[in-house]
Amino acid sequence: MRILKVVMSDLTIQEKMRYLNDISRLTELKINCTDKIKVRDYCIANVGIDLHAQIYGVWNSFEEIDFLKLPNKFMLKCNHGCAMNIPCFDKTTFDFKQAKEKLNKWVNSIQGIESKEYQYSKIDRKIFAEELLINSKEESLIDYRIWCFHGVPHFLGVNGGSGWGQIVFFDTDFKPYDLFTSQKIPTNIKELYNQYNKPDNFELMLKYAEMLSSEFKFVRVDMYNVNGSIYLGEMTFSPGGYNFHFKTSKGVSKDIEIGKLIKL
Repeated sequence: MRILKVVMSDLTIQEKMRYLNDISRLTELKINCTDKIKVRDYCIANVGIDLHAQIYGVWNSFEEIDFLKLPNKFMLKCNHGCAMNIPCFDKTTFDFKQAKEKLNKWVNSIQGIESKEYQYSKIDRKIFAEELLINSKEESLIDYRIWCFHGVPHFLGVNGGSGWGQIVFFDTDFKPYDLFTSQKIPTNIKELYNQYNKPDNFELMLKYAEMLSSEFKFVRVDMYNVNGSIYLGEMTFSPGGYNFHFKTSKGVSKDIEIGKLIKL
């Protein structure tokens, strides 16, 4: 038993996430919280309100969508994977043909088998439309990805706005956290941190993340803060498909240390 405990303590954050998401350990709750439609019910039950953008409709295929009933601006998504999003900023210039090809391909694809993110493979696949979130500066939305362990937010990755493409990490006081996932450590670290200010209602965002993560050993709660209003983007149980490594600005690995936050 002692040997087993030592071995388990040496597992990386990625190895522990794979363990938790093994198909033999999947629960209906985790599947529903991965589902970008069904997670709304969980959010209401745990927070008391739905933090998601308004939903306009749910369909099995692109052909079922009645675009006359949709507003001029909206977001089309699939509920069972990552990066399956198509924004429409104006129906008069929207590329319906390209959207049809992409969405029908996505909705007919089973996600998560090869990557061992099995929670995605069990979702009843749908296409849905929701409100297109736009901030007052009309920049890309800032994505606040709050890493929660056993119901406690520990740190968050921030990405978006004018700094889209490079994730920087902050602690729960929104102070710079020396953590990186990029293969090459950026040279403009101070500039990357300085582009982000502590968002309005930040403490409330952390409180919501705590409430949403309370039933899981690990989940990343992804949120937007649009003009002071908090929105839940998704709940992520396998960030990056496990294909990342944590390290400090000096290149020191943090995978095992952060892995210790998950108690198996």
